[in-house]
Amino acid sequence: MKTFPHLLEKWIILAFLFFTASIIHAQKNSTLVLWHADGTQTRIELFKKPQVTFDGDMICFNSPVLNVQYPASDVLKFTYEGLTTAINSPQAAMSYRQDGERILFDSSVKPSSIALYTADGARVPVSLQQSAQGAVLSLSGIPSGVYLLSVDGKTSKIMKR
Repeated sequence: MKTFPHLLEKWIILAFLFFTASIIHAQKNSTLVLWHADGTQTRIELFKKPQVTFDGDMICFNSPVLNVQYPASDVLKFTYEGLTTAINSPQAAMSYRQDGERILFDSSVKPSSIALYTADGARVPVSLQQSAQGAVLSLSGIPSGVYLLSVDGKTSKIMKR
């Protein structure tokens, strides 16, 4: 006949195995999705713990089992699947548009809320011109590459070719 401590030990082991399996299952379902310019998608499972870095005009994804690079112009956006977050609406209203070597901002954007950063986080000194339609940022004085543009606290990726 089985004793109570022996049964309790089995239940604890079963509960631990169930808990571990549910964590692994949840992690396997969490995916980073890359949306490419040609309409295709690349899916990277997050349990592989990829690191995303920028190297010039390339976006690099590195993990213990994966090392890939894509031209920054090829990756339109990143999304996640299978993650629970507190973000209800990840889409931000665009308050600017890129026109060749210039970025044109809506008149509602305050020039003091505009900042440009390199991919590694260094702030790029820029000068803004003011027009009747809004502020204008010229990219002609900066080298080609991928930059982060912060407008009113919202950050997006831009590329200077």
